[in-house]
Amino acid sequence: MATVIGAYNTNSTSQEALKEVTATSVGTKDCLDVVIPTPYAERRAYNSVGQVEYIGRAAPGSTEGSAKWQIEKRTYINNRLTKIEWCNGDANFDNLWTGYASFSYS
Repeated sequence: MATVIGAYNTNSTSQEALKEVTATSVGTKDCLDVVIPTPYAERRAYNSVGQVEYIGRAAPGSTEGSAKWQIEKRTYINNRLTKIEWCNGDANFDNLWTGYASFSYS
């Protein structure tokens, strides 16, 4: 179970937009898990054991077939996140969400 160790206003126009910082333990290293409200539309694709494998972000209203998506691929080993790679090797917002699994990531 994660413990909330801090909350910060991330949007000066809304007192309700908060990011929640939680402490978690990964192996012998402590890390922070930060949940931040985002101005982007988001799509997620899950692997066979329910872990997020692909995350796509784009401006609200973007269609899945428009080249306006930033896509990351997450790799897990023994249920631990070990690698995050970007579609076409960069974090640019210039990819299609459709076909995300067939693109190259690095």
